[in-house]
Amino acid sequence: MKKYLIALSLVGLVTSSCYEKLNIAPPNAITDEQVKELLATADDETIEVILGGVAGGLPTEILKNNSKGGALEYRYGSYFGMLPMRSFEGNDVVFGQQATASGFGRDEYALTDFRTANSTRNYPYWEQGWVWVTDANKVLNVVDDKTVGNNATMKKYQAWAYLIRAYAYNWLVDNYQQAYMAGGKDKLGVPYYSYYNPAQPYQARASLQNCYDSINKDLDKAIAGFTADGSNGFTEAKDDLDAGVAYFLKAKVALATGQWSTAIHACDQIIAVYGAQFMSQGQYVAQNIPDATGKAQYYAVNSGFLSLAQNPECILGWPLAQTKDKAYLVYFFNTYGCCSGGSGGNYARIDDRLYDKINENDYRKQNFWVTGLPDTDYEYANGTSTKILPYSNLKFACTVGTGGGTDPSQAKATSFFTDVILMRLSEVYLMKAEAEAQSGTGDAKATLNILLAARTKERATPLTCDSYTEMKGLSALEMVQLQTRIEMWGENGLEYYNNKRWNKPVDRNGSNVHWIKATTLTVPNMALQIPEESTNYNDLIVQDN
Repeated sequence: MKKYLIALSLVGLVTSSCYEKLNIAPPNAITDEQVKELLATADDETIEVILGGVAGGLPTEILKNNSKGGALEYRYGSYFGMLPMRSFEGNDVVFGQQATASGFGRDEYALTDFRTANSTRNYPYWEQGWVWVTDANKVLNVVDDKTVGNNATMKKYQAWAYLIRAYAYNWLVDNYQQAYMAGGKDKLGVPYYSYYNPAQPYQARASLQNCYDSINKDLDKAIAGFTADGSNGFTEAKDDLDAGVAYFLKAKVALATGQWSTAIHACDQIIAVYGAQFMSQGQYVAQNIPDATGKAQYYAVNSGFLSLAQNPECILGWPLAQTKDKAYLVYFFNTYGCCSGGSGGNYARIDDRLYDKINENDYRKQNFWVTGLPDTDYEYANGTSTKILPYSNLKFACTVGTGGGTDPSQAKATSFFTDVILMRLSEVYLMKAEAEAQSGTGDAKATLNILLAARTKERATPLTCDSYTEMKGLSALEMVQLQTRIEMWGENGLEYYNNKRWNKPVDRNGSNVHWIKATTLTVPNMALQIPEESTNYNDLIVQDN
């Protein structure tokens, strides 16, 4: 019998009264085997009590401050701090007010070393993934197949763990190897650990193919677990891990590995449930509601990017009560916040080369401020005044966070406390259209037309691939890639990972907005080396980047 202790408190803590009810010792004195023995004879109510403590924290696992981040603080101490940094390492997001601007994100924008084994900007990505793997494996140690059997309640918790583990390994291979379809197919992935035991031997890097095979097996098991009760596996709660989240990740993995029919099928499962519930123009475009003095005010509660209540297409997201200070996208990108992005002068702007490709009848263009900017500096609630430059984004504009409602007096205290949205229906349509374009099956343009119609200005003729003049002469795949850049601008570092997958280097030459144009980033250099903190302890790991 393994005697190492299960750390129940890592993913959710059962209360003392629950332990008394179950007649078991507190978490520091209970083994995996004892938990499994309890589960084997427990009714569903008791199973919920036990697994609520063991695995109840998994739906918010992605929100955890998993990485210490070192001197880089919260940029790299949280998954949602790392993603904006990735967005600065691309073509479409412009950093700050001037080329010499200081502040969080400036070095990333300058493409200062972030990939070598000893870079302080590398290790947090590695650490982030392994914390997820460890927490998922701790749960899977308890809810193994023999213990779970056909119990639908236990299958749900097991599905959560499989999904988090798949998410973790996909994150690791996304960062630590060249894209599968762009040079990485026959290369190494990362070490693979299928269970938790601090005394188990170190593993060498598995092949990238084996890593993806394992990710897909976990996703299939997760989907089977979510649907074990006979339902479609989807839940109404936007902050829940369910079949929709699993299918979303399944589609992303399939696109990465060229499994086009799998990607289409996964997207279709989500579309069958969500239909075409896209954000409206009022939810998508930032709304300036001036206060009594005429000062510009943007309230998060009105934005589909900052408020779950305003986002009917959200597949996975978390309310303010859970996110607290995790809304780092807003912190770094928000033109109007009392934060690094706003009053710090380092707010995100759009490259003119992409802006010029947005059709005039496409309301997404209104989320970028190019003309009619005020001559005077904007005075932030913290007393700082800063010039707002052309091409600044309003997509994440927020003077008052979700918790501040529509009270302008709450600006200083709440400007980067918002809900967090991670997965959206729009990306599902884009992934499906890409798989159709890549494979030549289905109708990529027809799929894209559904999204374009939803992004057409009110009272304008619905846009289509054929009427979107900026896409004239493009192939179906190029259309999808352009619309992905427009629709998902600034979200989740997606442009960086798509560039890597699409074999597109970072090249800012020709931009009229970028401050730093000479520095480029080749696609092979988008893959990180395994950090020396890991290779120092595991001599089985070899570098191949």
